[in-house]
Amino acid sequence: MNFLPIAIRELQVTARRAMTYYWRSLSALNAACLTLGFLLAGFSGAVSASSAGLMTFQILSGIGYAIAAGGAALATCDCISEERRDGTLGFLFLTDLKGYDIILGKMARLSTPVYCLIATFPALGFTMLLGGVSFGDFARIALSLVNTLFFFSALGLLVSARSWDGRAAVSAAMLGVVIITAPMMAAILGLDLSGPGMVLLLPTPGGAFLAALYSTAITVSKPPFFLSLAVSHALGWLFIAAASRMVTRHFSREEPPPPARVRPAAGLNPALALHARNMERNPWRPVWLLAALVAMIALTAALISPATWYDIPTFAAIVLGLHAILKFWTANSACRSFPSRRHSGELEILLTTPLDGDAILLGSTTALKHELLRPFLFVAAMDVLLLILGWRKLGIWEGFPFAGAMLLEFLWFIGNLYSLTWVGLWMGLKTASHAKALGRTLFYILFLPWSGLAVAAAFFGLVTMGGSLSPGMGALTVAEFVVALAVCNLGFTGWAVSELRDRFRLLAANQPLPPERFLPPWQPILDKLRRWRWKRAPQAA
Repeated sequence: MNFLPIAIRELQVTARRAMTYYWRSLSALNAACLTLGFLLAGFSGAVSASSAGLMTFQILSGIGYAIAAGGAALATCDCISEERRDGTLGFLFLTDLKGYDIILGKMARLSTPVYCLIATFPALGFTMLLGGVSFGDFARIALSLVNTLFFFSALGLLVSARSWDGRAAVSAAMLGVVIITAPMMAAILGLDLSGPGMVLLLPTPGGAFLAALYSTAITVSKPPFFLSLAVSHALGWLFIAAASRMVTRHFSREEPPPPARVRPAAGLNPALALHARNMERNPWRPVWLLAALVAMIALTAALISPATWYDIPTFAAIVLGLHAILKFWTANSACRSFPSRRHSGELEILLTTPLDGDAILLGSTTALKHELLRPFLFVAAMDVLLLILGWRKLGIWEGFPFAGAMLLEFLWFIGNLYSLTWVGLWMGLKTASHAKALGRTLFYILFLPWSGLAVAAAFFGLVTMGGSLSPGMGALTVAEFVVALAVCNLGFTGWAVSELRDRFRLLAANQPLPPERFLPPWQPILDKLRRWRWKRAPQAA
């Protein structure tokens, strides 16, 4: 038998997937555009060359850490639990495979995040030409990013080895990423973690990342680089050993856990009634978690600056944190809505009824609204409260810009929730893995507009050759970003709604769809404008 046969299979499947090359090319394009913008600024004299190189190095390193942590956790947190739900985990042990063969083989799913991370290394090393960054800094950052990828993939495998539900596995893995990254973020913001507080940084990959990123800074609490790297790497191997033991001992647990709560039929829509059976045992739990997040941000701000913590930056951090958590929660619930019913057989029962696809979609979206109503009301109430407090602190007239920014952020937040709901429902039906559906949903709606902004900034930098940005160029950059937001939110949402309504039964029945090449979200809209075919196509039986 070959060495690690599951790893060989996963690598072969990933190599044949077209999206692997799209993700790698997009990562390299964004890193190159960002580096080009700072390169032109450094050579034109807008900022010093060393400052431009150091700033580019820090920004690209932060993006690389986000790719390594979030991508690794999402890629591995549902791989074992998916095998357990499909009933194929026990078949793997009918062969000569051991627990470590399965765990290390599933770690090969990291090939796509590894490709994306490696694609940013040339742009990261190019900052040495600007100055302010040495080869030792580049080598330490590269080692810390690879270690971060390994650590969080091991954490995701450990979570997946003891989970059944994909949604719970993704939530637990992302919560672990947030908790492990929190000490690093607090140290960057200025919290003194020297002395006993260094225990929070030393065993995490964030400690080695801080030591590599701020190797010359003395204001940031950071542990010794190689010690933190060794401890966090050893902890990752402990996670892998624990996951291997869990898979070997508990592979026979092929029955799903009992439903959390059984409730009577809600309304006349069967789709809504079926969703109500599996709602949270405690519907107020999301609200308490959001309240705990508010308290944690306020406490961290008070520890960093006891005299000035009650200020606009703290309010902004609370608002952005609450919005980010609820966006992730919405996408996670939407991506898991239809696949959970498909595995339980409920969706197949719905398809045998006289209900059409629109009625099933209406029931599912209504159920998601009921599930997210309490967290949304809490976030909206916190936004209003922080708006009043910030306006009062700034004054009546000076607070108008703050109020306008809060209003725009809230409107953008509502639009993102709507888009994440529809795109998440579509990706959940179209994609086999819950983690893959969640990753694509978040990328298309939340991160793709910033990629367009990076490309536009690089283009305008080439046009002006790094000179000062004129008001016209600035307005054009803002307009391009707004267009990118509209295309990503409206384009992908319209595409998802059209696909769900036109081909819902094919997607829900998990039947093979006709092969089609990858098209951008605006291509169907242009085709309809060109052919004047606005009438909806009949639903497939």
